[in-house]
Amino acid sequence: MTPERVEELMGAAHGKVNELLRPRLADLEKEKRPVSEEELEALVQETLGEVQRYILERLLEFEPWIQDAEHAEEWVCPACGRSSKRTRDGNGNAVLDEVELVTTLGAVKWKAPQFYCKRCRRSFSPGAAVF
Repeated sequence: MTPERVEELMGAAHGKVNELLRPRLADLEKEKRPVSEEELEALVQETLGEVQRYILERLLEFEPWIQDAEHAEEWVCPACGRSSKRTRDGNGNAVLDEVELVTTLGAVKWKAPQFYCKRCRRSFSPGAAVF
């Protein structure tokens, strides 16, 4: 991972913490009541859990094979080995597989380029077998 990508990821993580934590803390302040340590701990755990899943989703976007597949117009079908074209919608836009992965951090969204094999009559994403 390049230093630029690390900086980008760190900035995104910082922004996500601000996005999630700031309104939650403001809501607590509005309540004008004592807040227990347990409530604060739960708030921190919930917020950090969401940030962890967000960072993992961003990291998955930059797996090397995803970057290669993102720029490819054809990919080898994992079932038959035949070259298969990139799937496009009616407007000519590339289609992405969107899958929810279950991780130890919880569910995270995973997106990868989709291809279609005419011989097998199936859509596939190059890395689907990895997960």
